[in-house]
Amino acid sequence: MCSSDLSEHGIRFAATCMLLASIGSYIAFVTFIRTEGRHTLRIRNELELAHSIQRTLVPTLQIRTPHFEVYGISQPSEKVGGDLVDAVSLPNGDVVAFLADISGHGLPASILMGRVKTAARTALLDAGEREPAETLPGLLDRLNTVLPQVKEPTAFVTFTGFRLGTDGNIHCALAASPPVIHWHSSAQNISQFEEPQFPVGLLPVSQFEGCALETAAGDLLVVATDGILEVADKRGEEFGIERLNPLIAASAQDALPQLATKILDAARGYGRQLDDQTLLLVRCL
Repeated sequence: MCSSDLSEHGIRFAATCMLLASIGSYIAFVTFIRTEGRHTLRIRNELELAHSIQRTLVPTLQIRTPHFEVYGISQPSEKVGGDLVDAVSLPNGDVVAFLADISGHGLPASILMGRVKTAARTALLDAGEREPAETLPGLLDRLNTVLPQVKEPTAFVTFTGFRLGTDGNIHCALAASPPVIHWHSSAQNISQFEEPQFPVGLLPVSQFEGCALETAAGDLLVVATDGILEVADKRGEEFGIERLNPLIAASAQDALPQLATKILDAARGYGRQLDDQTLLLVRCL
């Protein structure tokens, strides 16, 4: 066989190998794309389902009684979040409104948040029969007993709650949460209330405590989670209470949904959202 035949045979062999390699690569590529596409679609569907569950568990809260107006909203940093704002109407007409911030982010925090909501609503079934001053400390005691059995050891919950009475009185309890911002309508100024207590579900606590709040018509109570207060700008400086207070003072007469929108917009305009952002607003009528 001459050298020209060998050269032609080699070229044909190489061309055939290249064609087969191209076909094999294409088949592998199409198979990969289809597999990854199904995987991506499944993840997207699961996230959408989780987001739908999030909206069901933590809908925007809007309640009005003869003495109080309540508004709560939560914006998770991901598709799902661990912040909870909820309210329960008691048989005697009182309302228990509370905000709970579960440590961590994403799906694990969201799962624990659902458990907290169920446990809290179950614990409040007989709250109408209790003295108002005992309701929230009793709720915290119950949650602190139940949660360690259904969570990771390092997970915990911060909590702020109000029992809003049909007589216009307010009882409050806090557990390791940011202070309650109190706008005093008559004096046109702001004070802050905080009660140092351990977070819920982290350590054995003998007894949680609560107190009564002195309020007047037109007063406003604002609770914001760390996701708002700890938003940082490019220099690392946090939004903080010192920026939230003037915003509340300037907009204290606004409708509660409008005030909540202003606060959330201000926080997001200040820096990137890295944590769930949740508000609970209570106005005395």
